[in-house]
This record gives sequence, structure tokens and C-alpha cells, in this order.
Amino acid sequence: MQSIVSQTFSWTKKWSNSRYSLLVIFLFFFLDASVFPFPTTIAFITISLIHPLRSYYNALLAVTGMVLGSILGYTIGHYLWLLPDGS
Repeated sequence: MQSIVSQTFSWTKKWSNSRYSLLVIFLFFFLDASVFPFPTTIAFITISLIHPLRSYYNALLAVTGMVLGSILGYTIGHYLWLLPDGS
């Protein structure tokens, strides 16, 4: 049985060589910020080490995904905590 770090590394390596890798990075960080946590640090370091020339672009996508996911997470939390009378 593989450890969680090696499973994450192999999954990240598989997706970093895909043509959908930029979309996966964005969605990975978006979901991490809004809905539930992922080991995003491990994935981001792995992708940056595999493709060092794209690391700044990957960082831009990661930050954009985190900011938009945080806005969605705040919105979800704000409207779920409202009482039926609006307070």
C-alpha cells in the first residue's frame, strides 16, 4: 500500500502531463478554498518541479483559483448562516 504522499505525487505527475493540467490546477485550488481541503501544497510543489518553466503561470492560476474559491466559500457561509427571518 502506498503512502498518501506517494499517491498524491503519482496523481499529480499524471495530471501535470495532461493537456488539461492548467484546468486541473485551477479547479484543484478553487475547490480547496471553497468546499473542502486538499493537499494543495504537495501538488503545487510537484507540478512546479516537473514543469519549472510554467511555475509562475501555475502560481497565477493557483492564486486566481484560491481567490475565487474563497469568495464562493464566503458567500456559501454567509447565506447558510442567515436565519429564516433574514438576521
